Amino acid sequence: MTEFNNNNNNGFYYPKQFKNISETATVSYYYPEGEVAIAPLVQDGAYRSWKADLDYPVYGPVDEDYLVCACPGKGCKNENVLTWNHKTDSQRLKITKWAYIKCTGSSCSSNSHMKNWVFYCPDHETDPKETGSLSFAHALNIASDSRTMDDDLLDELSKYLRKNRW
Repeated sequence: MTEFNNNNNNGFYYPKQFKNISETATVSYYYPEGEVAIAPLVQDGAYRSWKADLDYPVYGPVDEDYLVCACPGKGCKNENVLTWNHKTDSQRLKITKWAYIKCTGSSCSSNSHMKNWVFYCPDHETDPKETGSLSFAHALNIASDSRTMDDDLLDELSKYLRKNRW
């Protein structure tokens, strides 16, 4: 992954030395409040002009919490609030307000959008369920009722899921 630093505080970076940037390139975006986000670069309409895609940042200000919610698997009826662990190493999972889930294990680098994860719960321990924006929103609503996750994070995630359906 190529990372570009934006030090002019306007969210744009003009990489003169590159004609093309791959989809995996990211930029450090500095908000006026001093917070930092790592976001993918997208073309800004003009030739060789790029900007940070802040609708889909990879990392941002401390806007994450442990994933504690009902099963977000499509078709799962289990509404018990569960603390989610990574099946690979049994470490706890965290979720960002941009719907990225990451493993907290020190030797694990799993970190990707929630639509790339599958979920196992006691109702389907051997049958992994894919997730969707509606099933995840339902699971987070249950978490909201049980006060197991940060309210502001849940609000941001709910907005994200309404805007970005899959």
